[in-house]
Amino acid sequence: IVPLISAMQAHRWSRTFDFGDDSPFEHAATMTHPQLGHVDVHRVFPGIGRDPQDAFDLLWAERTNAAIAHVPCWVPSVAAQRLILLLHAARGGVPATHPDIRRTWSGAQQTDRDAVLRLADSLQAQVALAAATGRLEDYRSHREHDLWQLLSSGREQPLSALWFAR
Repeated sequence: IVPLISAMQAHRWSRTFDFGDDSPFEHAATMTHPQLGHVDVHRVFPGIGRDPQDAFDLLWAERTNAAIAHVPCWVPSVAAQRLILLLHAARGGVPATHPDIRRTWSGAQQTDRDAVLRLADSLQAQVALAAATGRLEDYRSHREHDLWQLLSSGREQPLSALWFAR
């Protein structure tokens, strides 16, 4: 992460938020460029329980190429993109009725949902995915349940409550 942030700063990116700012996970820093906007640099992704390096290796192995602004870029697989969007939505308390969630999960084909479920199993992200897809009560006995219940509630939570649940 340090070499990436250093390289970004050498190209006019500045750090707007650091890893520890306002997050019980200390998972991401926000970088800002005067012409390109904002980007979050993640060192871990909340909801993925697998070792971060192993998780990255698994996601990288399934990458694909997509043109972004006419530039070929490596991107996660479609299943990984769906999972990441869903985990982010759960952490942000986005309701299951949100159009992104409907398009990504409830409106997706069963084969697409199955691919996301298999990936969530591989990444140990089942509880967070359940929070995003309205199935959190299926995981009541899991130690992560209370944390994801708080995060996915859509209400502002005190950091102390999140730390305790975590």
